[in-house]
Amino acid sequence: MSLEKVVEKFKSGLQYCVGAYIFLFLMTKAWSFIGLPTGSIEEYQIIKYVLSTSILALVSQAVMVSAAIELAYMLFTPGPDEAVDPLILGIAGTALLVMSDENSAKTDSMLYDSIAVFLFAVSLAILFYLRFMLTKWFPKQFKDNFDKGSFENEANEVGSIHPKKAVKESKSAA
Repeated sequence: MSLEKVVEKFKSGLQYCVGAYIFLFLMTKAWSFIGLPTGSIEEYQIIKYVLSTSILALVSQAVMVSAAIELAYMLFTPGPDEAVDPLILGIAGTALLVMSDENSAKTDSMLYDSIAVFLFAVSLAILFYLRFMLTKWFPKQFKDNFDKGSFENEANEVGSIHPKKAVKESKSAA
């Protein structure tokens, strides 16, 4: 097994841990919000932190950790494709943090927050466009090729699996 495959499996495991973090802590927050008894669980420092932090801030922190994992994974892979996705995750996480209640103490201006979120949205649009263009510039390095012929290849694959469906699609196309 190659080093890249081992690192990819490790990255996937870490990403699952981040997903479990989000799920468990949001369920804890929802449990407390509904008013169900939490018992002695509130004595733990991490639960105190979760209950005192807004939901958007928790999710934004998890997204930023996910971006850090993606950036670390980028060091073990060739090509420029893995550099764009962590930037998209990081900007999305930062935008969530700006929109959360945790940010209100730093800037008391809604105008500053609005401008920041607008700039984040513009930069996300630019990064998604760049990611799309990278698939055209480096088609061999991308697993999900958005190139012109990829849809036709997928249609042919479906035709080989379901011959009746392929005959119906070819009749409707004609």
